[in-house]
This record gives sequence, C-alpha cells and structure tokens, in this order.
Amino acid sequence: GGLFPATLGKALTDEEFKETCTRSARYFCTAGMVGCFMSHLNIWKKVAAEGPEAVVVLEDDVLLYPDFHGKLHTLLKELPEDWDVCLLGAVGCISPETEPIHMKLYDIITGGGRPSPGKTRMISPNVFVPFRPAGTHAYMVSRKGAEKLSRLCPKPRYHVDLTAWGLKELKLYAAKSFLATQRFDDDTTVSKQGAPQTKRFLRWCWDITGLSAMGKKAGVGNLTWAWTIACFALPIPFSSTRRRLIVEMGPSSSLMVLICLLCIPLKSFKPVGFALLYMVTICCIIRLLAGTFKKTPMGLIALTGAAIVYFG
Repeated sequence: GGLFPATLGKALTDEEFKETCTRSARYFCTAGMVGCFMSHLNIWKKVAAEGPEAVVVLEDDVLLYPDFHGKLHTLLKELPEDWDVCLLGAVGCISPETEPIHMKLYDIITGGGRPSPGKTRMISPNVFVPFRPAGTHAYMVSRKGAEKLSRLCPKPRYHVDLTAWGLKELKLYAAKSFLATQRFDDDTTVSKQGAPQTKRFLRWCWDITGLSAMGKKAGVGNLTWAWTIACFALPIPFSSTRRRLIVEMGPSSSLMVLICLLCIPLKSFKPVGFALLYMVTICCIIRLLAGTFKKTPMGLIALTGAAIVYFG
C-alpha cells in the first residue's frame, strides 16, 4: 500500500482544464468534481497498466471500522470471479435486501439503477448487488475493473461515483456490512466550502417532506453535508471561464418543495405540475452529465407535469 497524490482541480490551468475534461464538464462541473474524478481515474490507469490484480482505494476522509483486514479477506473469498469493483463503504440506495419504493426516488434523479440478481440483492452471505450507490471513499477494484473504468471513463464528465457506479458494463458489488465510512463534515471537496446559512430552512423543507429520513436511510450522517453537494454548476455569462454558479442539492430540492406548497394559497394543483417540470429539468441535466439519460422516464414525468399544469 501507499499514498497516491490527488489532483487538485483548482490548481489546473485553463488549458489543462480544457484538455482533461469533456466539453460538458468544462461548463457544468466544479473544479472539485474534476479533481476528484481525475484522482480516481489516475489510480485506475496505474492499476490497469502496472497491476496488482486488485487494490483497495481509500480517500483521505475515510474512517475504517474494526477488523477491516479480516472482513476484507472474507469478501475476497466470496466475490464472484467476474467482479470489477466491490464497495467497502457507500451512501445512496444501498439496501442489501430489497430497496424501499420511496428510496428509488434517488434513481429517478440520477439514473443508473441496477437490477436485482434475485428476490433479494444478496449473492453470498457478505456480498450484494447495490441498487444505486454513491461514494468513492472506500472500494476495492480489480485490475480488469480498473481497465474497464479507465476505458469507459477516459475523461471527467460529472461526479466520479455517479458516473462510474452507473456503468451497466461494470460488475459492481458491495459488502453487506460496510468496512468503512467517511467523515460527513460540513464542507465537501466537490462543492463549495463553508456551512450554509440556511440550516433552519434545510430542516424545515427536508423534514416536512421526508427527505431528511431518506438521507439518513441512505447512510448520510450529516444532512448539512448533503445540502452542500453540488448537483452541477452553471457558467456565469460574461465572466471568467472558470466562474460558476453552483446548484446545490439542498436549495434546489427545497425550491421544488416551496413550489408545491403554493398549492395551498393558490387553491390549485398547477404548482405541482410546475414542480414536476422543474424537477425533470434538474434530473435531465444530472442524467446527461452522468451518462444515464433515458428518454422514457424523463418524458413521462414531463408529460405528467404538463398535464397537471393544463388541467389543474
């Protein structure tokens, strides 16, 4: 084992940013998102080129659970021969049995959900196929998996976890009992730094809609951390090439809640339709960036929203 140098997105020059990223990432990703993606991509390239047959990748904010090495050896014995990646820690839709229906909202937003291998997601006593995981703080990748990841993800295009773990070609598995977690500090390297000034607003909007409970079910230990995660970034017209307006998860989702609440004073269901159209716009941008866009589900949501606006 050893330390592998990370890529600091903010340190990239404009020319390096242009050469290393996809066109969409240059306009709609933060420097932190690009740097995180490049860090993992460089590891995949090194493993694919030099071996060994498998490596464990741990980010600098990882927290290991007791008996990490013993549990790791158990996993290696149970993983199928075709495995590419095994997540040792994750957040998102990560139930080892069957994913609750309300948790599948995450897949509607990001796309990339995985079918269940059977009645449950378990394939052995300690290994399962996760529905739609996120997080790259702790995982194991085979040499074959590293080659596949570096080939299918040659350039940063979005969040590295939502892009890579959403690849249908990837043989992705996860440990039933996670071996590690991460520090859910108020700042995150893929968004902007600093705690938001709207914590009360977060609690109110997320609590009344059940989003707080969903976040805890998804393994997020600090909802303020989730609030500041960047959905994407929007270029600011007539500004420098690297200035971006960051669209964060908390404010963007809370805006949808507020639009829906307009039904009460307006005594109309039309705001629900507008909220769905707003949501599908956000989802389409996320899915296009992550490479998980599908016309049918997005079209159905858009049609539903338009119908509510028309008839509501």
